[in-house]
Amino acid sequence: MDTATTSSIRVLMFPWLAYSHIHPFLELAKKLSKRNFCIYLCSTPANLACIKEKEPSVEFVELHLPSLPELPPHSHTTKGLPRHLLSSLMKALDMSRPSFSEILGALKPDLLISDFLQPWAPAKALSLNIPTVLFMVSAAMPYCLLLDLVKISGSTALPLRSNHVHGYNYENDDLTLQDRVLQSLEGSCNLMLIRSLRELEGKYVGELSVQAMKKIVLVDPLVQELSEEEDEKTEIMEWLNKKDPRQSCLFHSAASVTCRGKTEKS
Repeated sequence: MDTATTSSIRVLMFPWLAYSHIHPFLELAKKLSKRNFCIYLCSTPANLACIKEKEPSVEFVELHLPSLPELPPHSHTTKGLPRHLLSSLMKALDMSRPSFSEILGALKPDLLISDFLQPWAPAKALSLNIPTVLFMVSAAMPYCLLLDLVKISGSTALPLRSNHVHGYNYENDDLTLQDRVLQSLEGSCNLMLIRSLRELEGKYVGELSVQAMKKIVLVDPLVQELSEEEDEKTEIMEWLNKKDPRQSCLFHSAASVTCRGKTEKS
C-alpha cells in the first residue's frame, strides 16, 4: 500500500443491494475520493459486475452471500428479482454477517458509511471501534413519519441512543423494517447523511434531527457525471436553444441537423 493511501481517511461504504441505493453511494464515493478519502464500496458480485470497470477512483469489495435454493449468486441483486424473492434476498444478506465481519477486519476502515437495512453492520463496526454514519438515500420525510408513528404507539424503542444494540444478537431474528431502521439509528454515530434538499424538506429535516437525536448533513441529489456522448447531447440542446422557436429541425443519424433545408453539423 502506498503512502498516499495510508495517509487518506479509509471509508467502507455498504449500500443495500438495489442499484437505486448503490448509485447514490457510488456518486458520493467518487466525490469523496477527490478529497483525500480512500473509498471501498462493498456489494455482491452481481451488482459490482455492472460498474467494476468504470470507476477507477473507487475500490470495489465483493460480498459473497450464501446461495439459497431459490436465490443463486446471479440473483444477489434486486435488479430483475421477482418481488416474492425480496425477503429471501434480505435473509441471504443477513446470513452474510460473517463474511462482512471478515471484510471489516481485513480493511480496518476509519469509517463505515452504511444503509439502514442491515443494522448488524454498524453493530459489528462498533465492536471494532469503527464509527458508522448512516446514509439515507431517499428523502427525510419517510423516516420522520416512521419515528412519529413509533412515538405515538408508545414503543420503548424511543428515546433512541439506548445501549442494547451493543450486545444485540441478530442470529435467527426476523427483523421488521421498523426494527432495522431503529437499530441502525442506535448503532450509528450522531451524524447522519440524507440525500435531500433543505428547500424541499427543511421542516422534516428539523423534526428528524430531534427525533433521531442526530445532526443531519444534507447531500444534494447526486448527479452522475456526463460521459462524452452525454456531453454531445448537451451541446446539441444548447445549440437548439439558440434557434428560433418557430424554426423546425430534422435530426439525421449522421449527427447533423437540417434546418429549413440547410444542413449544419451539430
